[in-house]
Amino acid sequence: VEHSQPTSVAGDATSESSGEQESADVSYNNIGVALCGMLLLFAVYFVMTSRWAPRWAKNLSKGKILAIVFALAFLFRVYTSIQQEGHITDMTCFKAWAVKLAEVGPGGFYDSGIFADYPPLYMYVLYLLGGIQQLFGIDYNSDLFKLIIEMPAILADLGLAWVVYRFAKKRLNPQTAAFLSLFILFSPLFITTSSSWGQIDSIFLLGLIGVAYLVYRDKKVYAAWAWMALLLLKPQ
Repeated sequence: VEHSQPTSVAGDATSESSGEQESADVSYNNIGVALCGMLLLFAVYFVMTSRWAPRWAKNLSKGKILAIVFALAFLFRVYTSIQQEGHITDMTCFKAWAVKLAEVGPGGFYDSGIFADYPPLYMYVLYLLGGIQQLFGIDYNSDLFKLIIEMPAILADLGLAWVVYRFAKKRLNPQTAAFLSLFILFSPLFITTSSSWGQIDSIFLLGLIGVAYLVYRDKKVYAAWAWMALLLLKPQ
């Protein structure tokens, strides 16, 4: 596959993005994605509050069915990622940062002169993604590279749903656990944020749940270290 590097790095791209946003089709704010997610969310609510809810919860507790539901949620996010342009400014930065990190490494990234307003922890993730792009010669402007950049947030969505399901099943009941996990899997909020816009808030939220769990288990020192790590991931 022919590999084409960006003609400029994120500093130039972000300075031009404000003008592009005014004239470009803002597909990351696509109403259709939100409507599809809302339709799925209403379907989940109807199923989990109907008289068949206990049966649905019991079936969802089975490993194969639960795996199918998670796979469908994953495929829907992949489809959304391919169809949507993403948040122009952030996606431009993430892709340019990944490429630059693969070129100069994490040690030389902040001295390279590229615009960067993120702390270093997530840069290691982008370093890995940029390495994948260069290893397989994936085109910079391809949908595949965009999907690779968004994959950590997509996987974090699934991780959130799984953690909530396990915790709620143990503390509440299988029916509530199934509803909460399906809410995360098919909520337009999570789908639009991670796979349409390309934001990494799900990763931060997953880590925040880990911090809360450590506090709950009275492991406050570990919780403090985990919180500091989250601030190095995405402070804003």
